[in-house]
Amino acid sequence: MLDRIAQRLRQERQARGFSQAALAERSGVSLRMLALIEKAETNPSIATLAEIATGLGISLGALVGSGEEAA
Repeated sequence: MLDRIAQRLRQERQARGFSQAALAERSGVSLRMLALIEKAETNPSIATLAEIATGLGISLGALVGSGEEAA
């Protein structure tokens, strides 16, 4: 699960041309936390994932789902 979230986060961030720092600013989630999530080294809370999804302009389901929701 953590690996899938890490991959989706990186994919969605890069697709929008955001650096980790830019997404941190947009989402209110610290740069360190984003880096740890992208490396699958932490288990983020639902609230943190929701803030990241909002910063990306996608739904929480699109971020944590299998990818079908984001298509």
